[in-house]
Amino acid sequence: MRHKKATALLLVMIMALSAFFVLPAEAADIYFTVINDEEPETLSSLTMPFELNGTVYVPYVIFGRKDEFGRSVLGTNAFISNETAVIWKDRMFLEFNTKSNTTYDQDGNAKPYKAVSRKDMIFVPVELVCDFYGLTYSKISSDFGTVIRIKKEYVLEDKIYMNAASGYMQQELTRYLSVQQESQPSQPPQVSGTPYDKRNVEVFISIYGFDRDRVDEMLWKLDLRDYKACFFVTPEDIKQNPNQIQRILGTGHRIGLYLAEDIEKEYLEGAEYLRKAADTRTIITAYNGILSQELRERAEEMGIVFWFDDSCKKYSAEDGFRISSLLNTLRVSEERVDLILKADEEVAKGLDYIVNELAEGNFRVRRVRETETSCIDYSS
Repeated sequence: MRHKKATALLLVMIMALSAFFVLPAEAADIYFTVINDEEPETLSSLTMPFELNGTVYVPYVIFGRKDEFGRSVLGTNAFISNETAVIWKDRMFLEFNTKSNTTYDQDGNAKPYKAVSRKDMIFVPVELVCDFYGLTYSKISSDFGTVIRIKKEYVLEDKIYMNAASGYMQQELTRYLSVQQESQPSQPPQVSGTPYDKRNVEVFISIYGFDRDRVDEMLWKLDLRDYKACFFVTPEDIKQNPNQIQRILGTGHRIGLYLAEDIEKEYLEGAEYLRKAADTRTIITAYNGILSQELRERAEEMGIVFWFDDSCKKYSAEDGFRISSLLNTLRVSEERVDLILKADEEVAKGLDYIVNELAEGNFRVRRVRETETSCIDYSS
């Protein structure tokens, strides 16, 4: 699990205590978000907290974070609808309407703090939410920026936590500043002299290479923008991770089967595991290799659809993934883009910038469906 508990963080304490860090000038406005004793959230310009007139704001989705079993980490839940963010627990809720600039609780009582909308993300005042639901938070100054730590109960003291987590923070800050520099275009993206607007460019997101930690991270980042992906998994992935399969489907994403050798045997096996795990079925598949004409014909006989194979462009660390290259591909695209992403550490971290680019460019992010033209057929 990406968010390690206190025991995991304490393993790095000795190394952290022995290090000496200097805050880079670029990091002066960096804000980390931490929940309980877990690792800090991945730094992203989309979700980084900020202060306005002395009030600290955090993205509303923090209060809807769940663990790999689908349980609320802070005991609260959150969703967004029509420019309104709602955070609730049991029968209590706070409704932040950014259009009317109002905040009400479940009894209709107006609250003095309002939400702020930035880059299509709604940020809520952390103090109000924590007080309302019996949570606490700390604002901690560090060598890496400001840390906003939201706590439910029974957690490490801030000083102990910061010593334990400092090594990770330095690594994450270095990565963030590096990616920020790489992702800056030399000129504002333009097409034939018109503003950067890709509303006519369709994007399909596929994720393969099931890894529990990375999939959990990627799900959260996709859900920030309400972008839906198809996760391609092997029969063994479904068998070993039924709870996570349920979570993928429960948040509106799709499941496809990732086949390798005996496609009929693997498909039937995967279909049975999927039925047991989530009482559903799929006919969307992908192939780990290059599909032969014989396999294509066999798939047609079986009534399944292959969405991609190794002839399609895939993005992974082993293939030399660079976030700057992918972002530039999006910026110059004039037609459909298939984002086939491997659930590895590098790609998962870069997903922040990918979804941000898709939103800022107004790309049409489409769902992977058996009725759509597959990546294989589109590329051929």
